[in-house]
Amino acid sequence: ISERMDSLNRGWVRWTQHLAIIGFALTAVQNFHFLGLYPERVAIYLEADAVTKAAMDVNQSLMVLDPPGWLVSGGVGLWLLVVSLLGLRDDSWPNLLAYLGIAGAIGYWLFVAGNVIQMEPLVTIAAGAAVTIGPAWFVWTGLMLYRSSSVSPTGAKSGLRDA
Repeated sequence: ISERMDSLNRGWVRWTQHLAIIGFALTAVQNFHFLGLYPERVAIYLEADAVTKAAMDVNQSLMVLDPPGWLVSGGVGLWLLVVSLLGLRDDSWPNLLAYLGIAGAIGYWLFVAGNVIQMEPLVTIAAGAAVTIGPAWFVWTGLMLYRSSSVSPTGAKSGLRDA
């Protein structure tokens, strides 16, 4: 995705691409970390007294690598906004896809804002938006890139907009 948008504004695309890569990597490491820890924590929690359960509840946030989500959500959201705005400005992909990406970026940032100001309903709404809009945007963009990489019978490659 970034490679396709690189010629439109190399600096912004590359910088935000690196933020998104770090965000995606943190997400992966964090989730694998949770997979390793949660079975044992659940077993302990189910057998624990009220004091131990309270202590485990409090330190739950310490297990998260990026608690407010600055990179996991904010970095990915910034990259999503940049490539969507560039796609919209250049008219190199469908407007609806660009607007979907912008909405996804807003959802990612609202998640960060909700975490920073500790407003749980905002976090829940933003997370719901991100888990619905994000996959839709990535699948649509992936299909579009796949189709645009195919060679037509004349030997010419089709553009993103044509996909």
